[in-house]
Amino acid sequence: QLIWALVPADSPGLRPENLALLAVNASGTVTLTVDDVVVPAERVLTIEPHAAYLARDAESVTFNGFLAVGAAGRAIRLMREAGVDASGEDPFEGQVIETLSTELDQVRQRLLTATADDAPSARAAASELAMRAAAALAAHQGSRSVLAGSHAGRLIREATFLLTFGSRPAIRRQLLTRLAR
Repeated sequence: QLIWALVPADSPGLRPENLALLAVNASGTVTLTVDDVVVPAERVLTIEPHAAYLARDAESVTFNGFLAVGAAGRAIRLMREAGVDASGEDPFEGQVIETLSTELDQVRQRLLTATADDAPSARAAASELAMRAAAALAAHQGSRSVLAGSHAGRLIREATFLLTFGSRPAIRRQLLTRLAR
């Protein structure tokens, strides 16, 4: 069973430690150590069977996948906006952009229609696409991608974060299979 409760952050027995993250540092993510915290009955919001929680898990898996869709879409838009270099249009880069755009539409649709069984695979596809699109933007922009504050550097950090954010064993297996190709 899962017990959902609200307790004051300064409760005896709670020890938060701030984490410095590669991306989304503004989230205020902590490691929380819990030792002998007493939760009064009036602080308990609900008690839920673990199976009921897992039945809703596919929703959060696909919802989190849309974060990766956003990161991939931003990388593709930035490549499209900067698609002209000093020598003019590069047809190969245009083909890369269109291929990624088509795949983005497919991944988005797959997340929208994912069943509980399909959700881990759909989520892995979205996360992998975000990583590849961010890497393509870095390659497209060249050495300026490693400068602090570059869009490509930020999107690579965000895509890396999204490889693990809200992950589950089934998503991790799907990601590793995709990344090993």
